[in-house]
Amino acid sequence: MLYIIIVTSLTRHVYYTGWILADGICNMSGMGFNGYDEHGCPKWDLVSNVNVLGIEFGSNLRESLEAWNCGTMKWLRFMVYERAIMQKTLFTYMLSSIWHGFYPGYYVTFVSGAFFTIVARYVSNSTAFSIYYLDCNSRTLDLAMLPSNSAMKLKSP
Repeated sequence: MLYIIIVTSLTRHVYYTGWILADGICNMSGMGFNGYDEHGCPKWDLVSNVNVLGIEFGSNLRESLEAWNCGTMKWLRFMVYERAIMQKTLFTYMLSSIWHGFYPGYYVTFVSGAFFTIVARYVSNSTAFSIYYLDCNSRTLDLAMLPSNSAMKLKSP
């Protein structure tokens, strides 16, 4: 198990390096300039394609996927997910697997990803309702629910 963790971490860092170098090239050419923030400091995140901290410390699958290959994820959301009439998640993942080429591993990975995304959405929606409407006067319940409340960004009523 430790071997798998080490190998996947090293593989991810190869992608991080490529994306961060590409971001740097775009920023040096001026294409990454995104205006100024409220403090007057320039923002250089217009073409940013990866959020390393979002991937490494994402609290759920959706946050991690949105931080990975951000430009492609936005394109898939606008071109496939929002236009599909039914099975939006499955069609989006299938287009992504077709884009990666004909390798059976990609199809298994992306269909599994679609399945996990749908299940995570279902579990999150079904448990968020019950967590939100629980009587949170007990200190024990507050402490027990702290990680999930912060992860789902829920506020107690």
